[in-house]
Amino acid sequence: MIGTEGIRIGDSSIIQDRTHVSRNVSIGNNVFIGPNATIQGSELADGSFVSMGATVRHAKVETGGLVAAGAVIGDNVIIKEG
Repeated sequence: MIGTEGIRIGDSSIIQDRTHVSRNVSIGNNVFIGPNATIQGSELADGSFVSMGATVRHAKVETGGLVAAGAVIGDNVIIKEG
């Protein structure tokens, strides 16, 4: 994991190999981030899931939200819970 300023990672979260996390990221509790993902300036709420190779930039993934493999989530997008 490569990181920069303002990164918070909650309890029991899993961040897999070759994931890039940068720029004021908040990762809640029990979050799963698959390999090769990119998380930048985003909020991942408790229990959210970001699959392998996905990109989440300046967005929010609500509790229990899912980002599919290879998806690109752009600025100001909200992935709803469940």
